[in-house]
Amino acid sequence: MKNKLLWFYQEVDEPEPQAVQDPNKPGPSRSGIASSSSKTPQGSSPSGSAPSKPKKLFLTDGWSCAFTGICIYIFRVNTSKQLPEEGFQKDLYCGVIDAKNVGLVTSIERIVEYVFMQALAFPSLEGDEEDVSCGLIKGQLLPGLRSFCSALRVCEQVCDHVNIFDDKCDMFEKIEHVEEVKDMAKNQEFCGQLEERVNNWIKGIMKILGESEQLRKENDSSGPQDELEYWKKRGALFSQLLAHLQDREVQYTLHCLFLAGSRVMRVWKETDRKITFCYNEARDNSKFIQAMETCCHSLYLDDPVCMKQSILSLLQTVRLIYSVSQFYNTSERTSSLMVKITNQMIETCKSYITCRSKETIWSQDRNVIRTKLGNCIKLNHIYHETYYTVREQPFLPNQTPFGFSENFVFGKFDTFCDRLSKIISMFNLIDDYNHLFERRLEGLLLAETLQDASNHFEEAKKEILSKKYDYLDHRNGEFNDDFERFMNKTDSLKDTIATLIETNFDTVWETPQCIRFLTRFERVSEKIPLSKMDEKYVRIIKYVDKEVDRVNKMFKKQRDDPPVCRNFPPIAGRIRWSRALDAHMKELMDAVLEHQVLSGLPLTKDLENRYNNVTGMLREYEEEIVSIWLDQDVSVADACLLQPLLALQGDRLFVNLHPTIPLLIREAKMLAKLDIELPIVAATLMSRQKYFTNIQDSLNCLIKMFLTTVRAVKLEVRPLFLPQLVRLTAMLKPGLHTINCHLMDIRKKEDDKKDLR
Repeated sequence: MKNKLLWFYQEVDEPEPQAVQDPNKPGPSRSGIASSSSKTPQGSSPSGSAPSKPKKLFLTDGWSCAFTGICIYIFRVNTSKQLPEEGFQKDLYCGVIDAKNVGLVTSIERIVEYVFMQALAFPSLEGDEEDVSCGLIKGQLLPGLRSFCSALRVCEQVCDHVNIFDDKCDMFEKIEHVEEVKDMAKNQEFCGQLEERVNNWIKGIMKILGESEQLRKENDSSGPQDELEYWKKRGALFSQLLAHLQDREVQYTLHCLFLAGSRVMRVWKETDRKITFCYNEARDNSKFIQAMETCCHSLYLDDPVCMKQSILSLLQTVRLIYSVSQFYNTSERTSSLMVKITNQMIETCKSYITCRSKETIWSQDRNVIRTKLGNCIKLNHIYHETYYTVREQPFLPNQTPFGFSENFVFGKFDTFCDRLSKIISMFNLIDDYNHLFERRLEGLLLAETLQDASNHFEEAKKEILSKKYDYLDHRNGEFNDDFERFMNKTDSLKDTIATLIETNFDTVWETPQCIRFLTRFERVSEKIPLSKMDEKYVRIIKYVDKEVDRVNKMFKKQRDDPPVCRNFPPIAGRIRWSRALDAHMKELMDAVLEHQVLSGLPLTKDLENRYNNVTGMLREYEEEIVSIWLDQDVSVADACLLQPLLALQGDRLFVNLHPTIPLLIREAKMLAKLDIELPIVAATLMSRQKYFTNIQDSLNCLIKMFLTTVRAVKLEVRPLFLPQLVRLTAMLKPGLHTINCHLMDIRKKEDDKKDLR
């Protein structure tokens, strides 16, 4: 089973058309037929001028005819299985090679570099891939393919070079022996032609030699691979030139002029010396720079994170070349090589940031792009540090120090990283404002003012985001102008917002909400600088100090007759009052002491001392009130409980429960909630609260029923019921004179009263 198919589309020789044979005439011989027809797509062209050959598409194996046009190829890697009917394209590799317009070598080089290397370096894996195979691809296969593509580029450049010795004139065609050249050297006219010929050769050679003396035109994307390929090309070019010098025509020409004693030979000898020097220079330089190619692979294949590991070996190799090389040890050439290394680092960083030009800095996630920019800045920092490390390392004695102009070598990378830093600061500023506007500036701006500020910021952001240029092009000065304009607008917006906030909340620092607003101000001030923050800290401390002093004066003035809360008994009300004063001061002081800035101010220590004095007085007052509560006389409650259950006040009958009993119960309940210890009397009364409530409610109900019964008897029949009313009234007399608090007895009297009705 074939693993490849090749189609050629190119000019071919048409077979000669066969004449229509007349059956009455004898046919041509067999040899004539064989000579007039051919099955090969490309044959010999007839002599003389012929029309343009037609182009045909035909299938070939690639060996039977020369490739001069366009090739369409399809090949398979695995031929052990049949192609499926669906999805067969996954097992096939297709491509086009244009030998006429692009070139065979160039087409192969582009396919390998831009198709296969890209597929290997950035595979789209649907499943998990083994780390070992990925490591082999990135560590061995891709570097080998890069070197192969580099060799193809050099080969293409050298093959396109014209042989300057080929002047299409063979003057020694009939010479068979060197001795015959002596006779020709005596012919002055012939030697004049040879001198003109050699002068043309010298002019062509001097153009080639002049390339090494002239400054090469290089752009900012030139990398160390370009330097390597340049010297490879120079070496191959001079090697080819020396090979052409050994041609028979060239040697006979030079020998003839030498025998004739021509003055041109002096110039030729000088030219030959220069050729030898340039050949040795190119060969030596390409040999040394070739040793650096292994270290340079990381500059082209790795991202800035992985590239850090190869910088040390790369710079050590450059230093070795600078110290050992015979021709490449000049500061100019080594500095130029370092600049090319810097250029390639910048290009790799750009490709890393933009995902090989597929994304922009705005289309990616903000955290991801910020991390990428930071990695590029770290690479520049490590590049600097590694250079300093290599420069200080001892190498060979009596050697020229390894040092160059840092601005010349690192200037571009520093400028590029400065651009990245500006982009990061722009990202941070945009994120900060977006976060502030999402949180409505911590509630420090009103709706209309906040919307106006948000609109101004969106306009400035839209202006900087709508530019069409490359934001990563550090040579573009337009970005710097736009960045400065954006920063000026945002700074103006910051000043406006800060002024509005300062004006609207200038009086909040003398209120109990000052600490809360201070926290908001500090969060906003991290993004928008607010003035006079130190003044605000002092104002807050003075306000808290004023509150402590006010509490102190209020306590001293009202301690004997404090304002008691509603529904609070006297004892519990006094304790609650003192604790409320302490809680008010404690809330402010805790906020001050927990604040990182306020707690470290000198005024805070004096404030804390005054606060401790006032809280000491409040605790003493509370302890005094608690001691009064605990030392109350038990006989007071006993005397209240010995009173009759009922009493008469004029003609009104009422329940005679002493007010001290409910008061003690209320005090006990409130003080228990305040975690104050209860005396035994108060605790007992609080536990019998339901009992006393039942007694009071039952007696009130009894009195109400008695009065209702009496009023229900009409005046006309009241004399008839007088004995019963007297009996009923007699049943209430024990409650007026004797102590009988048992609830069952009261219910018994109530039942008797119901029976009397």
